[in-house]
Amino acid sequence: MPYPLIFATNGDMFARLNPDVTWSVRWNRALDIAYAKPHPRQLAVQAYAKLLVAAKDNFFATPWEASENLGDWAHFEAIIDYIEVDVPPDCLQSTIQHNLELLAKVNYDGTWSVRWDRVLEYARMTDHDYRATALVGVCRLLRSAKDRFLTTPWIDFDEDDIEC
Repeated sequence: MPYPLIFATNGDMFARLNPDVTWSVRWNRALDIAYAKPHPRQLAVQAYAKLLVAAKDNFFATPWEASENLGDWAHFEAIIDYIEVDVPPDCLQSTIQHNLELLAKVNYDGTWSVRWDRVLEYARMTDHDYRATALVGVCRLLRSAKDRFLTTPWIDFDEDDIEC
């Protein structure tokens, strides 16, 4: 069954955003991934697992089994999983953006940098259409974790200067 956004390790889902913008999480797997020994090909997935763990006490998750009955998602499905290549130094591991505007990013070292004013604005959206479901879901997750995990300062860069 497809979902708007999936976090996985080697194709095995440990978290998913449901069509109703709620999260379902296999907490034991998320904790294992968040605190595993870092590897460059796994830093993006690990950063999202750490985000989930940091936000855990600030949002209600839909039980895994119940989320399978929330309806079909017939639109684009985004998957955050391990990658098969090494990320070049100083390149971003993952980005969250809307209309080419960067809202948050997982840096090369696996740390987060977040434009909180913009993320909080998107987290408040209630009248979004299906195209913004994943964006709103991740922004709400970031909002839930805001005071529970460290971020690095935002550094603007010219995307043309960084070849990844």
